[in-house]
Amino acid sequence: MSSDSRIKRLALATASIFLLIVGALLGVSQMYLMAVAISLIPLVFWFVGLFLQRGVFCERVMPATAERGERVKVELYLRNASMFPKFYVRAVDHLPRWVKFDGDADESSMILYLAAGETAKVVYFIRPFRRGQQAIGPTKITNPDLIGLSNYSRTINASGELLVLPEVIPINVQFLSGGASQGWRDQENATTRGIGTDFQGVREYQIGDDLRRVNWKTTARTGKLAVTEYALGYANDITLALDLDSRSYGDVDQNLNSAFETAIEIAASVTAAALRQGSSVQIITNGDLKSLESPLSGSDDTIAVLTQLALAAPKEYGSLAEVISRYELSNRHIRSLIVITGARPYDGALNVALESYRKTSGTLAMIFWIDIQSFNVRVPFTFLGASDYKKTSPTVYENIVGKNIVIGPESDLHDLFSRPIR
Repeated sequence: MSSDSRIKRLALATASIFLLIVGALLGVSQMYLMAVAISLIPLVFWFVGLFLQRGVFCERVMPATAERGERVKVELYLRNASMFPKFYVRAVDHLPRWVKFDGDADESSMILYLAAGETAKVVYFIRPFRRGQQAIGPTKITNPDLIGLSNYSRTINASGELLVLPEVIPINVQFLSGGASQGWRDQENATTRGIGTDFQGVREYQIGDDLRRVNWKTTARTGKLAVTEYALGYANDITLALDLDSRSYGDVDQNLNSAFETAIEIAASVTAAALRQGSSVQIITNGDLKSLESPLSGSDDTIAVLTQLALAAPKEYGSLAEVISRYELSNRHIRSLIVITGARPYDGALNVALESYRKTSGTLAMIFWIDIQSFNVRVPFTFLGASDYKKTSPTVYENIVGKNIVIGPESDLHDLFSRPIR
């Protein structure tokens, strides 16, 4: 109840008591009736306001998917299907824990006047801070009675689903490309794909050049058609082994910056970057991401991968070491192996499987070890994204099975992915 409503109620109560006292002192019975009538005003207007609140319907329009941390626009269309106008109608959606309003939702959600049969639009913005299926809504409308004595609230529609995809951190092309000094796989085993992404220069147009590469500034200056030329890049065929076993991640809690969420974020970033640069990617897990078992190629598969990763949940599955061993026996095409796991770096079974893969394929693996001990330290809840407070460089070392990267809760993934691993 607002302060204005309290003042109005106090004024009516004071007036009613005053009339009762005066009526008793003067012996005027009509003043008793006036006191009763004034005391009934809040009750009468409460029923009137409750009646007038009916007849408002709402439709929500928003994207089906969004990336974690992205600003999302939500539109509410309020329709007054009754024969009475509505005043000062406020519509606000209920948001789950991991989604917050971006901006002042209270100011943007107010409709001063909604005529009979009219439809009005309310626009607000939200920002999701955790991947997965997030329920937006239901919508609650509130409005005062005709004289502002009471406020009424009512839920008028169901919630909508927003699929929040994992954040994709930009990765330098050399982080995943071939080359002994740049990647983990020899240059001769890498494959040349596409037109490249590194700027090389501008040259005169030749028959057969892609018109999308025309450099219009140079063309206008020289009067001759010119195209931008890029250096050819190298792309590995990659197998991504993602550990989804909850036992590998210890205490799988609901913290925003958890070990498992970081593993999913790394998997999403690596896969998206590899597909974008032309690599073929095969994802193997000890979980239930069965639709990703076939090799993926091309950026068109990125959304399908991110959707699967958005819905991934840790459960008690089999050992990732067993999955890698079975894959080694069945796979005849040599691929670079990337492993993401919450197991400890000295996990015996997993290291045996990685060494066996190295002997069979002749390639070193890249292993992201998620340091679950440091992640399981309880920290105060915050709406900051995981990448907003990562400041330290991860520990990187090489041994017989490959390049090892130890990731903690403060590891700066943006800095890690911005350069080749030395």
